Amino acid sequence: MSLDTDTRQRIEEMITSNDVVLFMKGNRAAPQCGFSSTLVGILDGLVADYATANVLADSAVREGIKEYSQWPTIPQLYVRGEFLGGCDIVQELAASGELAQSLGVNASPPSEQPEVSVTPAGAEALRAAAGSAPEDAVLHLGVDARFEPNERALDFEIEFADAARNLVFEISGSHDPALGTGRAVIEVEPIEFFPGGLQPADLSPALAGLITETSGSITMVGSADWRAHEWRGQLEVGLVDLSVTSEAGNIDGMNAKFAIGSDGIIAIESASWKFAGGTLTTAGTIDPLAPIKELTVRAKGLDLATLITLVNLEGLSGSGTLDGEIPIVRDGDETEIRQAKLHSVGEGDVIRYRPEASVASLGVADDQFAMALAVLENFHYEQIGVEIDGNPSGDAAVQIHLEGANPDHENGRAVAFNLSVDAALSDLLETQMYFYRIPDLIEERVRAHAARNK
Repeated sequence: MSLDTDTRQRIEEMITSNDVVLFMKGNRAAPQCGFSSTLVGILDGLVADYATANVLADSAVREGIKEYSQWPTIPQLYVRGEFLGGCDIVQELAASGELAQSLGVNASPPSEQPEVSVTPAGAEALRAAAGSAPEDAVLHLGVDARFEPNERALDFEIEFADAARNLVFEISGSHDPALGTGRAVIEVEPIEFFPGGLQPADLSPALAGLITETSGSITMVGSADWRAHEWRGQLEVGLVDLSVTSEAGNIDGMNAKFAIGSDGIIAIESASWKFAGGTLTTAGTIDPLAPIKELTVRAKGLDLATLITLVNLEGLSGSGTLDGEIPIVRDGDETEIRQAKLHSVGEGDVIRYRPEASVASLGVADDQFAMALAVLENFHYEQIGVEIDGNPSGDAAVQIHLEGANPDHENGRAVAFNLSVDAALSDLLETQMYFYRIPDLIEERVRAHAARNK
């Protein structure tokens, strides 16, 4: 990622206008991760006044400061324009007294170093975690500098990252052993996909072949609370301009916000993606364990000319836009479109159907078919209505209702009639509904990958 001029100037302004500035998650009064909290605790013990920059409030600064310092993690501490380091380095500088010297204050006498012991059960848990991780994975464990053994709650901080730091998890929280209660916050650094760069298969071999190319970014923040043998949690996911080419179908320019609860239920706050010159949107709740899943997709501004091109019916052309709703029901392994309705927007436009000779010749034996062909040669419609019902991969009933006139036929007499269209339209819609199957396909691939590596 290159650092743009505006972001560089803003970063330099923060660094040069403050003797001490900490780029962190959250602010001095409310740190939002354990590592930031640790450095706030160190600085609070040495100086009364220093500046903080909350990178969670500014994504450009969040990524830009990493490029500026050539340091991959946050928090980052600057003193009089000099970059001192991240959490681990600043802790070492504080312990040696060098940090106090850089700040121009008197250091407190070094305290006796605490002893940290790990129980056999804890050691076994760490070995199990290391054994199940990829070979290039790095597990980072930290203990809050302000932890006191006499306190009832135990604060913890954990970072997990692969060697290239493409995937970085930060987990922080506290646990009360006496009550068996606790809370943790899980944050994943934004994952940026781009052609020729990071792809989903780089993060999980189980996705190799399932997704061929991805661009855009994903953000994830989660939380978990527990008491005794009960727990509840939620993972909030954001998709930003995500485009996916996969064996299940393609998604173009998706932006979405959804949450996954500890019960597995997916609550979609909003989701939108590009299709046929317009936009498809949806919101609702999906229970992966429910035998029947329902969701309604809303269409806005679909370009009729683009839809016709995708249908690939020779001799058919047209213009205009369509809006409407497409209810989708997933029953077991079958996906159905139930009473979907699309309608034209505005004052109408034109549809022209001029088929090849073999099709046109059918009108010789069928007067009604011949009349329909004559009208559709240059049909100026006032209204189009499309209704779809059934399985898009099988016997979907697709009907088109037209109202308007052909100015070149019977002095432009107004007509209204219904048409059944080729199944290619239902195949087209099925491609866009494949996002319903993607969770199933990913689960199948992950299970197969896990079975091969037992």
